[in-house]
Amino acid sequence: MLARTAPHAALLTLLDEVLPPAFSGAFRESALDEPRIMPLDATETESAYRVEAQLPGFSREEIRVDIDGPTVTISAERKKSSESKDESARTLRREISRTQVSRSMTFPADIDSENARAKLENGHLLLDLPKKARSRGTSLQIS
Repeated sequence: MLARTAPHAALLTLLDEVLPPAFSGAFRESALDEPRIMPLDATETESAYRVEAQLPGFSREEIRVDIDGPTVTISAERKKSSESKDESARTLRREISRTQVSRSMTFPADIDSENARAKLENGHLLLDLPKKARSRGTSLQIS
């Protein structure tokens, strides 16, 4: 059986054993942080845009979608796990850290934010973004 290991795993384990718990995670966070890129797909129909973003592990409460004219911003933040309240407990490993991702996309037409919809299913955020109806030009009478 093949096992995937990081070449620096032995060094990190040694640092975990030698350093106090407050410092052991400092070396590990940059090496083990999950990527800070939010992959997404965007499609357009005549009347709407559809965006699908991958946000595995995030809950509805941790995700925010902002619409400002033609610009849509998706952001998500997961807080660091809480410290153990048990003072007799010693931290052996700390790999879960605060995670924050954000993506903005500007579309050719303004978004009808009143009718926009967002749905989260199994780590996939689906946005249905209707285009705002364009106003027709008018002629002004000159007085």
